[in-house]
Amino acid sequence: MFAALVLGWFFLLRGGEYTLNPSSPWQLDRVVRGSDVRPMAEGQPVDRFENADEVTLHPRGSKVDQYNQGQERNLYRSGEDLCPVRVLAELQRRFPERWTTEAHLPLFRRKDGSMVRREDIVKVVRISAQACGDDPSELDGHSVRRGGATALFN
Repeated sequence: MFAALVLGWFFLLRGGEYTLNPSSPWQLDRVVRGSDVRPMAEGQPVDRFENADEVTLHPRGSKVDQYNQGQERNLYRSGEDLCPVRVLAELQRRFPERWTTEAHLPLFRRKDGSMVRREDIVKVVRISAQACGDDPSELDGHSVRRGGATALFN
């Protein structure tokens, strides 16, 4: 779930691109899969995120992508704890099959293979807000994307 939060934040993902929302129709064609996230080193694809200096994400579609052609997004290794490349290296170490035999499935899943749900993300965000002294009731499923956008703006 940590990887889902970090990538949702830094790539400004919509909830439906990385979580399952039981109240909305499921759109597997828009959810981030292992095959959509690639490790790169010096502009070239590599096999492992531990050897990468960059991550590229190619969402296949979005509600704002009228032609569903997808787009390429990238982030570089920062060396910080919340570095998306570092977080993906750890996810790949724990679940290497998500980039091989299970690359066609949603990337952000629990150990049992079930998809991370929107309410799981909301719960973690609210617990974190409370731990920081903020009012958790002011946060919801859009907080990850809004928070990332606000941090980028500032």
